[in-house]
Amino acid sequence: MSDNITLTINGEEYETEPGKKVLDVCRENDIFIPTLCELEYIEEPFGGCRVCLAEVTTDRGTEVTTTCDTPIQDGMEIRTQTDDIFEGRKMALELLLSEHTGDCVAPCSFECPASLDVQGYLAHIANGRPSEAVKLIKEKTPLALSLGLACFAPCEDECRRELVEDPIAIRQQKMFAAEEDIKDPWTPEIDKETGKSVAVVGGGPAGLTAAYFLRLEGHDVKIYDMMPELGGMMRYGIPEYRLPNDLLDKEIEWILDLGVEAETETKLGEDISLEELRKNHDAVFMGTGAWEPWMIPIDGIDLTGVMGGIDFLIDYNSGKDLDLGEKVVVIGCGNTAIDVARTAKRMGKEVTIAYRRSEEQAPAHQDEIDEAREEGVKFEFLVSPKKVCGAEDEECVEKVTCSPVELGEPDESGRPKPIEIPDETVEIDSDSVILAIGQQPDSELLEDEGLEVEDYTLAKNSKFQTNYEDVFTAGDANLGPSSIVESTGMAREAAYALDAYLQESLEAYEVPEDYKEPFGYVHRDEVTEEDLLDYNKEMRKEMPTRDPGDRIKDFDRIELGFPPDKAREEAERCLECGCLDRFECDLRDYSDMYDAEQKAYEGFKFEREVDDSHPYILREPEKCIQCGSCIRTTEEIHGEGVVQFANRGFETLVEPAFGDPLGEVESLLIGDLADACPTGAFEEIPQNSKPGPHETRVEGETVCTKCGLTCPIEVHTVNGRPTMIKSAEDPVYKGHLCDIGKFETELSSEVKSIDEEDLKRAKDLIESGEVDIYVDSSTTIEEAQKLKELAHEIECELISNSKDVRSTASLRDLQSAKEVYVNPAVYEIAPIMKMFVKRAKDNGASLVNTKDDLEDGIGIVLPQEAESFDDRIIVRPGANDYGLSCLDITDKEIRTDTVVIYGDNDVPIDDISAKQIIHFTWKNGGNGDRKADLTIPIRSPLEKEGTVKNLFGEEVNLEPVLESDLPSNIEMIERLIEMT
Repeated sequence: MSDNITLTINGEEYETEPGKKVLDVCRENDIFIPTLCELEYIEEPFGGCRVCLAEVTTDRGTEVTTTCDTPIQDGMEIRTQTDDIFEGRKMALELLLSEHTGDCVAPCSFECPASLDVQGYLAHIANGRPSEAVKLIKEKTPLALSLGLACFAPCEDECRRELVEDPIAIRQQKMFAAEEDIKDPWTPEIDKETGKSVAVVGGGPAGLTAAYFLRLEGHDVKIYDMMPELGGMMRYGIPEYRLPNDLLDKEIEWILDLGVEAETETKLGEDISLEELRKNHDAVFMGTGAWEPWMIPIDGIDLTGVMGGIDFLIDYNSGKDLDLGEKVVVIGCGNTAIDVARTAKRMGKEVTIAYRRSEEQAPAHQDEIDEAREEGVKFEFLVSPKKVCGAEDEECVEKVTCSPVELGEPDESGRPKPIEIPDETVEIDSDSVILAIGQQPDSELLEDEGLEVEDYTLAKNSKFQTNYEDVFTAGDANLGPSSIVESTGMAREAAYALDAYLQESLEAYEVPEDYKEPFGYVHRDEVTEEDLLDYNKEMRKEMPTRDPGDRIKDFDRIELGFPPDKAREEAERCLECGCLDRFECDLRDYSDMYDAEQKAYEGFKFEREVDDSHPYILREPEKCIQCGSCIRTTEEIHGEGVVQFANRGFETLVEPAFGDPLGEVESLLIGDLADACPTGAFEEIPQNSKPGPHETRVEGETVCTKCGLTCPIEVHTVNGRPTMIKSAEDPVYKGHLCDIGKFETELSSEVKSIDEEDLKRAKDLIESGEVDIYVDSSTTIEEAQKLKELAHEIECELISNSKDVRSTASLRDLQSAKEVYVNPAVYEIAPIMKMFVKRAKDNGASLVNTKDDLEDGIGIVLPQEAESFDDRIIVRPGANDYGLSCLDITDKEIRTDTVVIYGDNDVPIDDISAKQIIHFTWKNGGNGDRKADLTIPIRSPLEKEGTVKNLFGEEVNLEPVLESDLPSNIEMIERLIEMT
């Protein structure tokens, strides 16, 4: 008769063994339960976070309980998806958020209408990788270059660097990276062809963006545009001194090269109808823009010489002849008005801008106003145009009559309301008047095609559908007049919604709120100058520009661009406000999943300083949710107890003993605490000068070569470039890894090739006299065998740090030991051994720290043995220490004046007193140690394949998880043998 018990979960019956918790059974059957304080490698639950709630019915009744500590019973009914459970988990998360302070994403990214990862791409630029910056930008928009040249940069308004001195030149950084990229554009892969066809009406920023993302999804895309060339307002509404056509052409050509078709001079309603498009395609995207100018109802508006601002720019950029006379008045002071004024100035006109508010309230960017003023544009602020006056008996403009105004109480826009001063006028002489007060979509055209327009908006729902289910919209057709960045951000999400429609999954598709990434809260709204006093002042790098006297003579580009060194310096000014744990934070993921509110339970919060004293781990106490995971890991797994709960009640926090900085803690297992932390309270700092953060992927698995344990590891990369190492899933190591393997593994060689002349020089030095070859203990068996061939050719000695010793006990033996004798020095080589010794102690072993007769490691007395510790685990540096000893490459004295060093693990280069050192190295990116007379780059342990013998005598494979342009190390040694 079976001892199993039967229970039901969400109406389904399951049979399992007794003795488990509810959470265990749910996990076994792939039933999701969120957890923040439960650790799979610790048997006893903590039960503190309360997000693992479920509704449980037994013979004692029904209750909502935590699943991590509730034992299962026969006949138990469990419900994990009820409304009450959703609300209970949400409340638990909101209570945790009430004391959790930090920015999930940086304020600059949060403010970007296209949700670009500003902090991420600035980090790439700071690290000297502009191509990777553009890859990141192209995840959200194809218009990296256009935005770099012409975006109004709302991100810079939110940049906290302004509290130190000046905001980062974010737009210009994007421009730098995009100009580097456009020389040889990076192109993402296109998904499998779907056979579906989409018509895109309009070739402006919205249409081009939609076409890009729809094509990447594998759909056939055709753009229909009414103008002779694609680009929309980027071409016809923005002057070339800001966005040169030749650069715009390159960006558009790159999009078309994806396989996007285009048909220009095809106007909706004249050359083709919406009905035809719907008939010929599976769906339609409307990105028709806002091409109609707003005209204010004042006298004289019909006079010759009065025109709309957008009409003027379109006509000029289309190459039409325009007769403006000598004096031009531009009404309005937005960015379009500034573009109009500066264009007219380049036509040789005397230009005045008339605006009814103050300069501080003008919508145009201050930089644009300043540059216009430098170029000779005049400004009349606080004047309200009332009449355009014509010359006597003529229908052409002579002057503009305005009423002076004073500012009153704020109006609906939040700005002080202009109030006209009675009985006063201001007259401005003019031959032309250009009204640049805004523009709008052509609603009449859209309605004639059967589309319903309400408040200049086509979309009827949050998924960008119009009144036709197969017609979607974004950009000006949905926002009204909008910027490039606003249009491209909305068009991306509309394209994804349209793709969901084509896949018949639109109903389930959810559009991110405001097109932001999930749970992108900026938690700390009030950051002051006092909070940033520790940062040194470093002024914003000035963008090189053309002299005003020269630039008004033509439409050549004004901004000349940053050189690479200045771009890097400017990007390095970034304060990295966003959380480093952004892509791994469980609290953030669950808060998004359960719609948790950041400020549902606001109250007093302690302000605690960030601890950046550790070289690899950042500790941010304000992000701690006191789940206890780090404490339980260091106490119950490592047996160290390097962090603990301090204080009581609301003042409780997690910190090292006595409040010491983390960098002063004597432990080589701190990285394990970051892996245990479900938030960013302990954050691993990626191995870059600017960490990003960036979303990583697991490139592959291999083993650590730092000691003979050969712990399983996985390498995390960004764009194929390694950034961090974590423990691979393994039943023995259970996700744990020491700091030596985690942080001190050289990630890869950045040298692309071996200099043939250096190899010849190495050969000459080797042949010039007696030589010893010192082999590091991560050298594979295959490499060592080839090196023996080389040593035979040149009649030299092979030396290593290896000793002819091997472990006579296993880790399994250690777990069942009666007594364990440890030389503490072993923890300096293999800190993770503390975990195995702790397990033995938990299993009842007595522990003795001793150095007597234990120079090489750990002695074990098994239960069945006498009082001796002949069974030992010998811990040595290097993955192949034992393998080298099997090849008789062992610890010998160096006797020659010339030494060849092969590898970098446990190499005593500072102790080698040879006259000449030739170093075959992956250290410092393949550039080796300064003490060497000659360095030859070789593949690192993460780039090579082969076998090693670990400390238990087991053969273990090294896998090349990273690509390298260097020849294999075997090929390089063979080449050297051929040369000798």
